[in-house]
Amino acid sequence: MVTSKVATGLSKLTNIIAENVVKYLDIFREENRYYIRMELCSENFQSVLSLKGPAFGRRSAEEAMNLSEFFISCQIFAELLECIQCLHDLSPAVIHRDLKPENVLIAVNAGKWRLKLGDFGLSDVFQRLCYKRDAKYLSPEETNGQTVDYKTDVYSAAKIARNIFDLQLNNEFSELYSSDKTLSKSVTELQKVLISMQSLEPKDRPDCRQQLHSKY
Repeated sequence: MVTSKVATGLSKLTNIIAENVVKYLDIFREENRYYIRMELCSENFQSVLSLKGPAFGRRSAEEAMNLSEFFISCQIFAELLECIQCLHDLSPAVIHRDLKPENVLIAVNAGKWRLKLGDFGLSDVFQRLCYKRDAKYLSPEETNGQTVDYKTDVYSAAKIARNIFDLQLNNEFSELYSSDKTLSKSVTELQKVLISMQSLEPKDRPDCRQQLHSKY
């Protein structure tokens, strides 16, 4: 019975076609193992983030970003939000439920780089089986085993943003940028956005589309 549900769930994933998500090309079973053939993505999001600071001359997360790095980080975050909104806009909507830097990949097509979400839908398919997720990025309702909707992905996106911007949501982060009036204002607005995205009540979280129009 479980095997049948898994097979049906995996088959549905191959029908999802969107430029912001990794394509599931083929799914097959050999003996008691399922194999998923997916679109090739050449880079891992986490590895790129680890190189971002040094590329802009920043030696550690305790150092403030310059304006150029902050701008690029905002662009990266916006593209991540677009990817998530793409899943939520599908019919029927797809909730990722396991968003984390390792599941954000980078594909190259015709010389252009694009973020793509991977491993989406697998947590639903394997929810009765052993499927490990990173608790650091899970929403409270997900952690507590409650019913979830697309707002669980919004919470996880805010957690990923902390990696993108190397920030903690406290006053120390604001103080780090206090000497730069331009960045200080943007950082303060960004903090407000991320705090709202991590509201304990899902209904109080904005959706990703709303945040794409935020001015920070």
